[in-house]
Amino acid sequence: MPYFSERIGKTLPKVKLQVASMDEDLRTGLWNIVHMRVIGYLESLPKRSSKTRDALRTAQLRLEGRQVQIAYCARLFQDFFKWPVDSLDNSTFSATVRRIRDWFTKAEWYKVYDFIEWLAQNHAENVRMGEFTAECDEILAREVSGYRFMHGRNELVPISDQQEKKTIETALEDTETKPLLGCHEHLAKALTLFSRRENPDYANSIKESISAVESICRIITKTTDTLGEAIKKLPFGLHPAFTKGISSLYGFTSDAGGIRHGNAGPPVTFDAADAKFLLVTASSFVHFLLQKALVQGMSF
Repeated sequence: MPYFSERIGKTLPKVKLQVASMDEDLRTGLWNIVHMRVIGYLESLPKRSSKTRDALRTAQLRLEGRQVQIAYCARLFQDFFKWPVDSLDNSTFSATVRRIRDWFTKAEWYKVYDFIEWLAQNHAENVRMGEFTAECDEILAREVSGYRFMHGRNELVPISDQQEKKTIETALEDTETKPLLGCHEHLAKALTLFSRRENPDYANSIKESISAVESICRIITKTTDTLGEAIKKLPFGLHPAFTKGISSLYGFTSDAGGIRHGNAGPPVTFDAADAKFLLVTASSFVHFLLQKALVQGMSF
């Protein structure tokens, strides 16, 4: 719901998508989730001792909690920050938190996203990462970030539209079974290449998206044909215009700049809009074909 000041026209709501930047509101919101969900959990570990009256057990729980804190922070220093592990202040957890927060407030926008993603993929035991990523997504949406967590992958992707995000997630979930893993791998790779924040590879993301469609058509038709041929052999009728549209996309990726095959012609430049369109379209078509196949009684 818009704030009161926005409703009466005193302030303007955020409308500009934050893609290659991060304002203070977005950065602070993400830090608050990190602090509540990850740091808060680590801080609570030594305090478990308050639940027991046994002095020896109290000391043991405090020691165990502190050891978990140190081990996790050491892994963070070693694997993410690439800081010397012996610079970790083992005397107090709060000093380490202050150091990380200082880095967080000054880091480049894409390094902040790297940090959030690393936490999601390398979380401390018993941290509820489903809640962490969901709450991060709420902040990303509220502050009009161009990125969201892809469900089930703990990976931030440049998808701001909820329906586009759901389309890709559904196709990835649909193809997780063993007979469809070839298609799944193409979609996952297309998403990864598209999602690189510092060096996205849009051309190869497009290639993998179309390869996913080709893969699902081959699986359904039990052939090794190219997409242009396999789509004609699908065991259920598709409108000729529909078939022509998908075949045209295949022809485009085969010809344009040598995406799928070598091309001696001038290079073609692709941008995020091109890659996202092909990824969402391919994901939607993969899901569509699987649903059609299931209606026909096919199983995978």
